Amino acid sequence: IMLFNGDGVAKDRAQAEKIFTKRCDENEGMACEKLGEMTAYGLIKGKDDNEAKSEEKAKALFKKACDNGYKPACDFVTK
Repeated sequence: IMLFNGDGVAKDRAQAEKIFTKRCDENEGMACEKLGEMTAYGLIKGKDDNEAKSEEKAKALFKKACDNGYKPACDFVTK
């Protein structure tokens, strides 16, 4: 999260995406939710606009986060 926000370190969203992806693949709910946010808002660099900003993919990530016990993501699943 520090890399994503630039809290105390240089902001590096590409590196944050890699870390969130790895952790999400390991079923870490918060990582899936953060990756979902990046996808929903088109914050993933190096992808075309349609791939970078995908509501469908973001919702799937929010659902995975919710299913893995990260309750804040559950609000996004029902919307």
